[in-house]
Amino acid sequence: MSQSNPTTQEPTRTAQTTTTADTASTETTSLDANETAGNPLGDDILRRTEFMDLVKSDPTLDPVEQELTMRIAADQNEFVFHSECKGFSMQAFLHEAVTITEIHVRNDDDERTKHEFTDELDPDDLDGVITAVKGRFPVGALSLNEIERDHDRLSGVMMA
Repeated sequence: MSQSNPTTQEPTRTAQTTTTADTASTETTSLDANETAGNPLGDDILRRTEFMDLVKSDPTLDPVEQELTMRIAADQNEFVFHSECKGFSMQAFLHEAVTITEIHVRNDDDERTKHEFTDELDPDDLDGVITAVKGRFPVGALSLNEIERDHDRLSGVMMA
């Protein structure tokens, strides 16, 4: 997928959806090289899985305070999102259409840092856990289904 540069100006009209946290537990599964064959992310899936394994809920926020926000302007072709919800954030790392742009890290001393998500960023260099993820994905990756899922967990919204 080619990555487009986000616009620097704020859109004048946006549609926004905000949802509270995913309180259900999400199982973490690491992948090995044999499991990446045929995946559009290729070897990058291994790297993104390492980041996914660092995603945790922010213990200083109650579930009602943890939000997932998606927005798009009428003239744009990509949604932008900010997720403080563990399940959605983990799935975002694995979805081929998602471009992660920024991660928020919290260490044991409750110090918080923001990191631009670049190819140079190494998960071993992070001092803490990932508590929020920002990114974007194309409009075509989102659909509203006629039939509802059999659960209401946010981790099911972003299926890799």
